[in-house]
Amino acid sequence: MIQHNAWRPQRQLPKRSVSVLRAWLFEQFLHPYPKDSDKHMLAKQTILSRSQVSNWFINARVRLWKPMVEEMYTEGELFCYYTNQEAPPVV
Repeated sequence: MIQHNAWRPQRQLPKRSVSVLRAWLFEQFLHPYPKDSDKHMLAKQTILSRSQVSNWFINARVRLWKPMVEEMYTEGELFCYYTNQEAPPVV
């Protein structure tokens, strides 16, 4: 078997860093877009670079936040359907 000693980038961020970023995301659920000052503060707290923090939020909004919002909206539509209430307007 051939062993490759090529350097590979780490694929996952440290769990503690992800916990800090997730906490911020869910605390700011209605507007999960950190300002530049927030990104710098989060980078210091998590020992990540500002670009890593920025990229994490880009991915988290797609992978975590958006599906949750879509699920909440769908549940709201189902609730209105089953209770004969008017569905909320699409924004």
